[in-house]
Amino acid sequence: MKKPICIAVLLAASVLAFGCGGGGGGGESSDAPLTRAEFVRQGNAICKSLLEEGQEALQGLLTEHENASKPLTAQEKEQFVTEQIFPPMRDAIGELEELQPPAADRTKIEKLLREYSETLATVEKSPSKFYGGTAFEEPLAKARAYGLTSCLF
Repeated sequence: MKKPICIAVLLAASVLAFGCGGGGGGGESSDAPLTRAEFVRQGNAICKSLLEEGQEALQGLLTEHENASKPLTAQEKEQFVTEQIFPPMRDAIGELEELQPPAADRTKIEKLLREYSETLATVEKSPSKFYGGTAFEEPLAKARAYGLTSCLF
């Protein structure tokens, strides 16, 4: 695979992965459930933060390999996602779990976050599965349907 194609594949996979989490999303926890609109607003803020963090990490990787004479190896890609993508994704799921969803949606949100967490655990065990771009397809569709449109992983 030529270098530009390899970088494009890495970029596409990373953009899919960086949609949710990171920090600074206003995930203040309280005993009172949030309204759906407030849950969506805070959840999307968490997701947007991770997207920005992921884009910075990816830009650093691309800059580092800009003058490389060969494309990234499978081992380098796996190291990148293991060190730069998976930990913030895990943190994002934790931040989303700290939000108090509307009482009527609690079960739905808990199931969605459990699916994200289980999918992440699967790709953490086999990072090469991450690059297909479809690992998070089902929870992503559910998140979007709920209104979490910034949660792209």
